[in-house]
Amino acid sequence: ALKAEKSAPVADVTDLGYNFAQTVLDNDLAQPYKNAYWNDIPDYAKDKDGKWAAAYWGAIAFTVNKDKVKNVPQKWDDLLKPEYKDTICLKDPRSSATANMVVLAAAVAKGGDEKNVKPGIDYFKQLKASGALRPVTPSTSNIQKGECPISLAWDFDGLGWKRDLKMNLDVVIPQDGSVAGFYIQFIAKNAPHANAAKLLTELEFSDEGQLTYANGFVHPIRTSVKIPDDLKKQFPPDDAYKVVKFPKDFVALDAAAKAISDGWAQMVQ
Repeated sequence: ALKAEKSAPVADVTDLGYNFAQTVLDNDLAQPYKNAYWNDIPDYAKDKDGKWAAAYWGAIAFTVNKDKVKNVPQKWDDLLKPEYKDTICLKDPRSSATANMVVLAAAVAKGGDEKNVKPGIDYFKQLKASGALRPVTPSTSNIQKGECPISLAWDFDGLGWKRDLKMNLDVVIPQDGSVAGFYIQFIAKNAPHANAAKLLTELEFSDEGQLTYANGFVHPIRTSVKIPDDLKKQFPPDDAYKVVKFPKDFVALDAAAKAISDGWAQMVQ
């Protein structure tokens, strides 16, 4: 859309997955702007020239309907057990960035990373062969209807479902490994309202903006912003996130997304 709008720009600001950072730079889609909180943003979560910065992150998790699942799985290996046959829902990694990152998370748990996604593909081949995968997309309505006993998605998805649906859901960070996903914000190269865009960016990275993100169960990028205790207790404990790997090579991450899509296509043939 941004490429198509170059001659007649419409968008002012954009929120994209971290793996699009290289595309943004290669296609000259952003203009530089360093907000007032720039020095509080980790180096790996921002462009050195100010063309993008990540405002928040999430981690891949299991969302478990405890009314449907007797034993809550804690690890990827647990999901291979016979008791979880026909219980696991995820989107198609070829069309869903979330599901693509789910496969990367499994790869990390199995010793891989964004430069080696094969362990994740191999794991899902096992999971498919075990009969654990259910051909249902994890969505608000499907979870509400009880059709997704275990959903593989972001932690903020699961925590939002738990709050909004008021269901007996448990959100688990798999303790054999997971990954974080950043979402980057930037001002479009030819933003028609560039100053308004700058003001929005200031708000997003301010204490107020970071806490607004936290209320949607994503993790503020600025660690100096403290989440209130009543909200914090709704997240998994901090210790659960110690296993979460932060992919910092966005070029490799872009290549990993394609490798995962290609691997999945071969797996489902």
